[in-house]
Amino acid sequence: MVPLRRVEYNKRRFRKTMNRPMSAILFERIRNAAVLVGALEAITFAVDKDGTLALRPLVHIRPDSSNEAVRTRAVHAFRRLMSESAQAARDEAIPYMVTGDAGVSRYCLALVMSSEKSEHPPLAMGFIVRCASGLVAAEKLELLRNSL
Repeated sequence: MVPLRRVEYNKRRFRKTMNRPMSAILFERIRNAAVLVGALEAITFAVDKDGTLALRPLVHIRPDSSNEAVRTRAVHAFRRLMSESAQAARDEAIPYMVTGDAGVSRYCLALVMSSEKSEHPPLAMGFIVRCASGLVAAEKLELLRNSL
């Protein structure tokens, strides 16, 4: 999979899955943030905390034309990776495919954004990136914080 550059998306699918007025703005911001850090994939969840934590997908961006089964597995993987961060409302770089010293590892950069003044639920965003080290992942996480 190549990093996201200019993501082409199916407008019909986008309209079907996005039902809030802010959805187009949200999609653009997530796409731009993904391009900024060279993400391979990106997702945004609404965080519903009605007794238990529920991560409801709002936007999922992949640079390929994967079928629904692959997309569903990716959403579940993001949910598993990001659930602790969303529960604790903390940003972090989560290593999930760590290779040897010579290789490049993959990290899930998890950000949780909320506003007490907003009528919308908090958002949890995840970006899959390749990084040479945890330090580089932390730098990309800081770059995301400053851009969103």
